[in-house]
Amino acid sequence: MRSYAHTLLSTLAISLCLMCSACNNVAKPQAAAPDAHISYDSLRAQVKQVQADIRKQYNRADSANKDSIIKATRVYLLDVIHQSFFARWYNTPWEFYGTTQKPQQGAIACGYFVTTILQHAGFNISRVAWAQLPSESMMKKMQLQLKHFPNETIEEFEKHFANKPDGLYIVGLDSHVGFISKYKGKLQFIHSNYYHRSIGVMAEPLNGYNPLSHSKYRVLGEVLDDNAIKHWIEGYKYE
Repeated sequence: MRSYAHTLLSTLAISLCLMCSACNNVAKPQAAAPDAHISYDSLRAQVKQVQADIRKQYNRADSANKDSIIKATRVYLLDVIHQSFFARWYNTPWEFYGTTQKPQQGAIACGYFVTTILQHAGFNISRVAWAQLPSESMMKKMQLQLKHFPNETIEEFEKHFANKPDGLYIVGLDSHVGFISKYKGKLQFIHSNYYHRSIGVMAEPLNGYNPLSHSKYRVLGEVLDDNAIKHWIEGYKYE
């Protein structure tokens, strides 16, 4: 049986070949289903292998094909973060000083959850230093384009995503930070939740009894924009 890493590499390589050979017919890669039997360390190693393979293809590509590789990589990253990383972290308890790097072992605070996912998915960031920053400062360090939503109702805020494609965002709140994921058209707030400390990491609707609904301050940054994808491919070291 082929390994999970081999499946991921093959899937992405086929998609990139299709893109490079048909400029006007961009094929979307289909992500492999997450393998629940591999360890978390193996998952990280396999994503690193995929990242290295994409980097080689990107460095050999011309300008037009670089754009196609960025599109394919965006789909891959959303898939692997949503299906593999998030899925493993669910039910890891929240603690204010939680800093674990292992899902289901120890506890994790909200900022550490965000920076741990980013680092383990291949972004070259300082996990500890960034986790201790205000959420907006963290997003600025990642060079994300920010949009503020002061004093909007959660219903008004949710409408912002109505015509958006699938994507991944960091959302900063009054005293909390997490992810908003739009995946296969479904919106979810994914965070280490101090409202439910024993559950901790969870996915829930945007509109509910949670810090996102109750916050008066919201700032949003798209994690997988073109600039961030280029940085991920190149292994760019964020300051």
